[in-house]
Amino acid sequence: MNRSRSTLAVAIVASLGLASCGDGQTSFEVNNDVSKGGTYASTTQLPLLQAMAEAPFTVSYCGERRVEQHLDVDGVPSVTIQREGVCADGSGAFSVRLLDSIQPILGPTELQMLQALQSARAGFLYLERDFRIRDLPLFLQNYAVVTFPGAVDVAGRSCVELEVQRQEGADRRYLLAVDPANGLVLRSREEDLNGQLISLVEFELLQLDPDFTDVEFHPTTPDQPLDLEDPDLAGIHFEFGTPRFLPEGFQLRTTEVVDDASDSSRWVKLAYGDGVEQLFFLHGGPLQRGGMAGNTNARFQDFDQDVVRVLRVGPWSVAQGEVGGQRVITVGKRAEHELLLMLESALP
Repeated sequence: MNRSRSTLAVAIVASLGLASCGDGQTSFEVNNDVSKGGTYASTTQLPLLQAMAEAPFTVSYCGERRVEQHLDVDGVPSVTIQREGVCADGSGAFSVRLLDSIQPILGPTELQMLQALQSARAGFLYLERDFRIRDLPLFLQNYAVVTFPGAVDVAGRSCVELEVQRQEGADRRYLLAVDPANGLVLRSREEDLNGQLISLVEFELLQLDPDFTDVEFHPTTPDQPLDLEDPDLAGIHFEFGTPRFLPEGFQLRTTEVVDDASDSSRWVKLAYGDGVEQLFFLHGGPLQRGGMAGNTNARFQDFDQDVVRVLRVGPWSVAQGEVGGQRVITVGKRAEHELLLMLESALP
């Protein structure tokens, strides 16, 4: 990997627009003022939260939704507005298709190219981009939930409105409209604490238990699991580190091996979560040819004169480079210094 941006790192970023779990008891003690007359969630809402965690993989549906991304790419504003179709069969298979680009307006050829690109990214879009309760015990440990009175209509469904925000160190919040009948999040508005929109995903049409005759579901080919105690079983024959520093509330969730098709290399991929957000650490082992010296890219800034570069895309950061001859990448919605500390802590 002798480029300033690895294909693997760029694939994750381009898909945007990336201690003990406790005893499972609920805790929603926060110091924020409750706006709009809402009330903090209590144990009575555990069934709804559980349904939200399960719905993407247990509810059978097809729909069309509006997706807005309001991002700064290293300080340069960027807005995209798209319409996409999404289906899930209720047993884990899914489909995400780009229907149209509202902003920017694209010609037929450009739209077809973007549709092909989005099809290749379907797994990331469905599994990583959208708001999810990915780990309910961690969610209950790290997040505060505010429920607002009344109901709101989204795609013809009467929904409960929730506000979700980290209990500690919050820099954004999610305003959600959830179908209480099945737990589907039909509208998710991500904004910073000043109310500035970051992203919006909102269903405009929804059909439950539809006919899937013409639906092409995304292939279910998960990455190869990795046993950290015996990595040779997964074909990993180089020494790799695991981060000793993690941001508050994050815990290891999955360990996998992924392939970088650009150079046939194998990477160790560790995913950490706080119940909603994901952090990825990838270790590609020692460089086989050359290094990053002399490679530059205007979208990356040199954080260290040596090898590490940082890219910002809205709330996402990527820290990627060569340190001590080792190839490493960290990706997540965290401050740059946290990702760099995480990266550094994984090295000898």
